[in-house]
This record gives sequence, C-alpha cells and structure tokens, in this order.
Amino acid sequence: MKKTLLALAVVASATSVNAAEVFKSEEGSVDFYGQLRPTLLFLDSTDHTAELNTSSSRMGVNGVYVVNDNLKVLGEVEIGVALGDNYGAGADSSERTDDSVYVRRHIFGFDMGDMGTLRFGKEGTWADDIYGADYSYFFGGSALLYGHAWNNSSQIKYAYENDAFWLKAGYALGEKDQNEEIREVFVGKSFNDLSVHAGVLSSENKIASKGNNTENLSFEVTAEYALDEHTLGATYYYNENEDKAANETIDSHGISLAGMFAVAPKTTLYSGYELVMSSSDKSGKKDGDQSKFYAGVEYKFSKWARVFAEAGYNFDGDKLEAGKTTAETDSKTDFGVGACFYW
Repeated sequence: MKKTLLALAVVASATSVNAAEVFKSEEGSVDFYGQLRPTLLFLDSTDHTAELNTSSSRMGVNGVYVVNDNLKVLGEVEIGVALGDNYGAGADSSERTDDSVYVRRHIFGFDMGDMGTLRFGKEGTWADDIYGADYSYFFGGSALLYGHAWNNSSQIKYAYENDAFWLKAGYALGEKDQNEEIREVFVGKSFNDLSVHAGVLSSENKIASKGNNTENLSFEVTAEYALDEHTLGATYYYNENEDKAANETIDSHGISLAGMFAVAPKTTLYSGYELVMSSSDKSGKKDGDQSKFYAGVEYKFSKWARVFAEAGYNFDGDKLEAGKTTAETDSKTDFGVGACFYW
C-alpha cells in the first residue's frame, strides 16, 4: 500500500520497527531489514492468466553512527530481488522482468538533529516517498502526475521537521544528460486530524541513449482526514509535459479520491477513484480522458505480515500521448492478491 501522509512516519521508520539488529551501542547501530512481497495477478492484458511474481521484494542494511549529540552519520544500501517474470513491469518500475538482483538504494548522509537530515545517493524521489491519496497495492496511482521516474541514482535530499510544519527538498543531478535532472520541494502541516501538503517539482529528461528529450513541470496538493481508524484522502495534480522531440506540450489534471475503513481489529477495506484529463497544444487534437476505480481488503496478522486482495476497473476513455493520435481505450478489469512479510 502506498504511503499516506498519516503513515509517513511509520514508513520512514519501517526499517527499525521490523529490522533484525546486527549491532547496537552508544556509538550507533546497524540493522538488517527486508520485505518479501509475492503477488498473484490476473490481468486483462494477459486474458486473466494467473501470474505469480515477486513484485518489489527487497532487503537492506541500515547503519547509524553517533558523532555527537547533534550529529549522526547515516549509511544504507538496499537491493531488490526479482525472481521470474513480472509481466506488468514498466521501464521505470521497481519490478524487473527477469531473475535479477539490483540496487534500489545506496545512501550516505547526516542527521543534524534540529537542523534536519541530508542524504546523498540513490533512492526514491520525494514525490514518490510523499505520494498522495492512493491506498492501493496494485491498481492505483494513475492520477499522481509527478512526471519523472520514481527512483534516481544521483540525488541530494534534505528533510526538516518541527512542531509547526515539515519541509522536504531534493535535487537530482543531470550528469551531462546521463541522468534525469529533478528539482522538488514539498511542505506539509497537520491540523489535529487533518493533514495537508503541497509540492512543486520540475524535471528534465534528456537521456539520449533512451531517446528522451522532455521537460516536466508539476504541482500537487493533498489533504487527508483521519476519523478514528478510518482515513479519507484527496489529491490534485497538475502536470505540463513538453516533448521536444514531438514538438508538443500536453497539460494534464489528475484527481485522486480514496478511503481506508477499519472494519475489524485487523481488517481494512480500501477503495479509490482516479481521473486524468489531458489536452494538447496541437490544434485539432482530441483531448484525453481516463478514469479508474479500485477496491480491496487487507488483513494484518501483525506488524510483520499481511495479506491483501484487490480489483481494479478502468472505464472507457481516450489516451493522449505526445507525437501520437489520441487513442480510444476500452474498459478492463484486473484482479490481484498478495502478501507482505517484513523483518
């Protein structure tokens, strides 16, 4: 399940909550952590043929060493473990389409206490970490239009938090057009049971080896309201994508509405609706309009294990892409079941 505002603190500390402690003293600590995430998918694109894969299973080592009361040195390396075919994995997915072990995170940084945290290296961008109102495991997230790959190998990320608000800013180096250059700033605040945040981000993807030459500008605002053990969320995303190779700019507006409802001590129902409306600066080109609905159930054995099942339905729509004729898309229904095991 993707990160929510209310769960950010839990996600940030997930390695320590479930990790196996390798070393701990007054000088620091080293933890070994991981996740197994098997999934069984029945996708319309494969005529609902059963597909068993490892999804984004991973393991890593997280180290913290104390310099003094106001400074800690951070280090982390995490690898993804993919076994078998992940047929639905795209080029930017955390899943891989063959048997492979690959680096997901490679971080060095500093925890400067009240001055914030500074991290250097490879990991998910702030846009992906903070995310928005998507509570799905499989089929949500289509309207969160941050316009760049979720993971970047050359980042500088800063985080600051106090009782009034939090701030997260990041920059990914372009490295002479060998890497996607990204700039992003997010700010958030909680008002009792209501949490809100907004962000602005831009990216330039000129990686010639992949045939890319695009510039993206995005803005988002998210609000989540906690009602006892239930959560309601909404996100608006705007994205302007300038494709210089196609000499075309596409403006997109994304709306995400979602909810989680605790129906029993260990059981949660969740659902969401997502809409993306797009238009081109090319005269006469048909606008895009795509929407989907998902619903699922999650059962938690404990903090270290859970299972879930989900269905997603895409409505008839029109897909707008730069350099292509707007294409009609038929409705489809997908299903998935999965599990998470943490240590």
